[in-house]
Amino acid sequence: MPPRAIFPRAAKSDGKSANGKRKKNGSNGDAEAPPPKKKTKTEIPQILDEELLQADLNVDYSKKEKKPRPQMPEKQQWPKVKGVITERENAPKGWNPEEPDLMPE
Repeated sequence: MPPRAIFPRAAKSDGKSANGKRKKNGSNGDAEAPPPKKKTKTEIPQILDEELLQADLNVDYSKKEKKPRPQMPEKQQWPKVKGVITERENAPKGWNPEEPDLMPE
């Protein structure tokens, strides 16, 4: 069987050249370029006062203790409830809407 002949492809009409790459300046007159991006203003960093930031050499920071983290309230244990609770009267005994076992914000 003889090898198949490879014919060149026709040029595309949507702004691409025969090699598949797009032309830099579009041939379509109705297509507009996107507007240029506006530069966002960046804040100029303020000069820091180095004297305030320097460590006091007369103070021994190695003996300074870290403050302990506030303790979480004890978690409340609720009995298992079957179904959905829609009324407060059906809530487990001791239930309250304030949720005191959560960490205060």
